Amino acid sequence: MDDGIVEEHLDKIMWNGEFNLYSWVLKKLEGEISVELFGKIKGIYDDLYEMYLKNRNNLDKTELDKQLGNLHDNFEEVTLIDPDDKYGFAFQDDECERITELVEERLSQSDLSALSNIAFENWRKHCKLGDPKEIYFDDDGKRRGEVYVPHISHANDFFGKEIYNRFKEKIQAGDEIRVLDLGAGTGGTTEAIVNWVYTLAKNDEKIDESKLKLNIIGVEFNQNLASDFEIKANKLREKYKGVQIEVMGGDMAQYVSQIAQGDRRFDAVAASYSIHHLKRETRQELMDNAYESLVDGGVFLRADPNGGKSEINRKYFNFTDEGTFASFDTGDVSAEDLTGAGFEGIDVLKDALYKNRLNQLLGSDVVDSLVADYRENKGYISVGIKGNRVVE
Repeated sequence: MDDGIVEEHLDKIMWNGEFNLYSWVLKKLEGEISVELFGKIKGIYDDLYEMYLKNRNNLDKTELDKQLGNLHDNFEEVTLIDPDDKYGFAFQDDECERITELVEERLSQSDLSALSNIAFENWRKHCKLGDPKEIYFDDDGKRRGEVYVPHISHANDFFGKEIYNRFKEKIQAGDEIRVLDLGAGTGGTTEAIVNWVYTLAKNDEKIDESKLKLNIIGVEFNQNLASDFEIKANKLREKYKGVQIEVMGGDMAQYVSQIAQGDRRFDAVAASYSIHHLKRETRQELMDNAYESLVDGGVFLRADPNGGKSEINRKYFNFTDEGTFASFDTGDVSAEDLTGAGFEGIDVLKDALYKNRLNQLLGSDVVDSLVADYRENKGYISVGIKGNRVVE
């Protein structure tokens, strides 16, 4: 392929490749969102297209020819090249970062919420959030296979064991453990928390299981997911006697703001893969309010995609309706936000850090798969403490 042909077809190649996929997402959105919001999303795509072309201008002819062989001109059919190929159609780090910058610059929180609602419906349709009628732990507390999305399941299990380990003395004393689950989805996080608290308590000779008290409020703004969560909550109430679960339909940022201004306080506030659907300003407010909503020694638990290196906005931006509709940060940024909110004892799980602590919480049989999952930069877990209670 000579230089003239490369130059002549470069624009067409890129549009038919990566941005054919963007057009597919836009086509799905058209008619579901307002004309104004659709224009904002189209503008984001247009700017990313210019950046994409700039970054790909240095492709040599051999690699460009390889790309040509993997593309379809048909609007509906596109073959994805291996996302690990540096010349393939996964985004590069600077492009991933730019996606978040554009989201922050051009979309309001109401825009982001509207788009996230569509993304949640898509996840629900494809059962990525699990069947709410199923209980995914056996009678010994072991997870039945890899359900939902593996790294989300890992995070939920971490949350459950962290809550038990941190409040074990309170559980032994027969005191109620109160948990606020933000962005609860179909109940996967709540299920993991309930399972691990009850399973570990059952194996503790100092605990009378019949007196165990666990009270969870789950907040979910998508009505269909909240309905699914209620189904899951009923199944959990049947299996685990003494657990109280309240499903709240509504905006999690607004709800935790109301809690912060009232008298009710929680031992743990958990947010599993939900805060990246908030803009930076809103999620900082949420962390500030989460701090106020906790008792002294309470724990804030967050899991989310890991910034520009996340598989979610590095690869799946191309063919899901979530990639541009979220504001990603990194575990380090999350730690800074937690510090700004007043939290202490901050840990960030990423790239095999805190492995000894994980062994203590999860057991060595689980840790290797969890660490491998997070080493691939799919996400991070951050932990912040109100006060100075520290787990040894």
